[in-house]
Amino acid sequence: MNGRIIGVVAAASLALASVASANPIQLSRITPPGAGNPGSTALLRPAPLAVFGGAPATSGSANNLPAGPGTDFATLVAAVNPAAGQVYVFAVATGNILQPTALVVMTGGALQTTLSNTYGGTGVFQTGGVNVNPSGSGYSGFGSILAPNGTGIFAFVGMPYLTDGGMAFSGGGAGGVPLNAFVNFLTWDGTALVEHSDAQMSGGSLNFVFQVVPVPAPAALAGLGLIGAGLLRRRMSKH
Repeated sequence: MNGRIIGVVAAASLALASVASANPIQLSRITPPGAGNPGSTALLRPAPLAVFGGAPATSGSANNLPAGPGTDFATLVAAVNPAAGQVYVFAVATGNILQPTALVVMTGGALQTTLSNTYGGTGVFQTGGVNVNPSGSGYSGFGSILAPNGTGIFAFVGMPYLTDGGMAFSGGGAGGVPLNAFVNFLTWDGTALVEHSDAQMSGGSLNFVFQVVPVPAPAALAGLGLIGAGLLRRRMSKH
């Protein structure tokens, strides 16, 4: 295997990695940690749902995720089947190859939320209520996730590798999630979104930090293996 072939394999491997990598979201410092395993951390593998195909909002609190049959809203609700009074946090592979990852918060009632320190991403989709503003190289937001038909959704989208930030929730109030609501962290197991860990809001609040972390795709690992084999063969042929 000559140097040119090795270069081609390397380029192909990296290209496959950029397309096939799952872009999971690592959550940490989940406070309170709750009873889930591992409790204070969670790695959310994104569900391969081709949603959020329109333009994300970058300011204001307008509802750009309308409910109704065949909408992104309906697809997300069907994938989670949320229970009233609970909160769900999960990741979605949006179908955009260049920036595929979204962090989604789904609520069974109105929920106060704060989005902060976000670096990267292209904007948000939501059922309304959270006022979003550009902040440095990302976005910040504060408000109450509105819940038409009893379910509300807020999604921070278009996050490439190493995008990071923090989120905080608070419950209570008429029509809102309870002060002791469970927050369920869901991950894709290959066929469905399943519970990875959970936490229960303490005093009506819960918060965590997050980061999009790259995981090598199997195709990329195979390509790197071929590169290693080629280099080893060349070295052995010289002796």
